[in-house]
This record gives sequence, structure tokens and C-alpha cells, in this order.
Amino acid sequence: MPQEANGPEELEKRVVESLMSDPGLRDELTDDEARPLMDWGLSQAAAIARRMAAQASAESLDDAVGDLRKLMKRINRLVGHRREGDPELVRKDLRRLAKYSERLFGGTVVRPDEAQLETFLAEQAVLDNRGIVERLLAMFTPPQDAAPSLETSPEPQRLTAPPPPEQLHAPPQPEKLDAPPQPHQLAGPESPELLSDQGENEPHEPA
Repeated sequence: MPQEANGPEELEKRVVESLMSDPGLRDELTDDEARPLMDWGLSQAAAIARRMAAQASAESLDDAVGDLRKLMKRINRLVGHRREGDPELVRKDLRRLAKYSERLFGGTVVRPDEAQLETFLAEQAVLDNRGIVERLLAMFTPPQDAAPSLETSPEPQRLTAPPPPEQLHAPPQPEKLDAPPQPHQLAGPESPELLSDQGENEPHEPA
């Protein structure tokens, strides 16, 4: 398979079309019940296409898509067997799901042990079909990267504290002006020259 003709978009389109055209992936489910399964399958198809885009082997892509289809089909079949009320068939479905999940995801998924499978058998009695699908996808899909803890998360940027409410609503302070001059300051002190002009008449000295 030439790599040039099989980029990620082309591979994804092929895989998506093969899943959407396979009724065996959802014929035991209503449209609402099948929605989480199909959404999950299409997301995994895109991831497979990205992984295989750099490889020239069509066999690797076909094997991965085959395991994805088997896993989805087995979830669909388990819902039908659950409806029949045969716990042994459900146990076989769970073991097959674990095998297909290991083949598809390798060591990134933890295979449930027998105790966990028995716990699922007890819990599934109170779940509807959509809840069963979502529970199985959570069991047989690699866990997502954990969100950073509060202790290791970066410290948020410290912001300046806002002013207190009384400052927000207080009217602006008027600009302080110098006190107007008092009347006696406006007149000012009489100059000596004015006093001499308007002062007492000096006595004339005799000639």
C-alpha cells in the first residue's frame, strides 16, 4: 500500500466507512443505546488511522481495524445475551472483550480479573443497555491521562485586590483650594509714602 495514497485522512475515511456500514456492531441496540459505542468506535478509528499513516503495511491497519470491530461487535452481542438472561454467555462475552482489548491496545489497558467480572455481572442487573455499553467501554479502554492534582497544578496568577466597597461608591473628593483672602488682607497695609502725603502738616520753620 503506497504511503502517498494513504494519508491519515484517507485511512480514517476508509475505517469510518467500514464501521458505519456494519450492522453487526449495533443491531442489538437502539439508536440512543448505540450512540456511545459508535462515537467511541469512530474516535478509535481516527486514532488507528493516525498510527498507521506512517506505515506502508495494509496488514497492520486491517488487523487493528479487525480487533476494533470485534470489540464493538462483542459489546453489542453481550447486550443481547444479557437480555436472554444467561449469565454464562455474558461471562464468555466479557472474556472475549478482554482478549480483543489487549490485542487492540496492548499493555495500555488492564485486563479485569475474575472478581471484577463477577462484580460487573452483579451491577449490570440495575443498568439499562446504554449504561451497560458505557460501563464496558470504561472497563476495556485504556484510562485517560489523569488531570493534574491541585498540589502540582501551577499557582494561579495573583491579581491586585479590588478596592473596598466604600471607596468604590464614595464621591470624589473636591479639589482643595486656597482660602479666599480676608478683607483686611485685600486692602493691605498703607505704604509710608501714602502716609507722608496724607499725614499731618508739619510746622513751618521761621524764615
